[in-house]
Amino acid sequence: MTARRQASRELACLAAKTAADFKGKSTVVLDMTPVTPIIDFFVVTTATSGRQMRAIAEDVERLMKGRGSRPRVGVEGRDSETWILQDYGDIVLHVFSPEGREPARRLEVAGRSPGGSRQLVVASWPT
Repeated sequence: MTARRQASRELACLAAKTAADFKGKSTVVLDMTPVTPIIDFFVVTTATSGRQMRAIAEDVERLMKGRGSRPRVGVEGRDSETWILQDYGDIVLHVFSPEGREPARRLEVAGRSPGGSRQLVVASWPT
C-alpha cells in the first residue's frame, strides 16, 4: 500500500469514528479500489434525522480541514433529509437516513468486489 493510500485509509477511519461519535449508526469504511480507480474509500453512516445528518457532515468537514485533507471537491444533498455526500477526492462521505441507506446496503452486504476476491469493508463501528 502506498503512503498516500495509507494516509487516506487512516483519515477515512478517523472520519468514520467521528461519525460514530456523533451517534451515526452502522458506520463502515469501504475500500473502493477493487471497484474504481477514482475513489479509495467510502465512509458510510446512518443518522436518525436531517439535523443529525448535517451535524455529522459538518464535524467530518472540520476533521478533514484540520487534518490537511484535500479540499472538498463537492457536496450533494446538504438540505436533504435522506442523503448527504461530501467528496474529498480519495475519500467520499455518505450520510444517510435509514430509508436512504437501503439501496447502499447491497454493496455492504455483499462485502466483496464484483469478482468476489477481496473484502471491501475496512472498518466498522457498532450501532
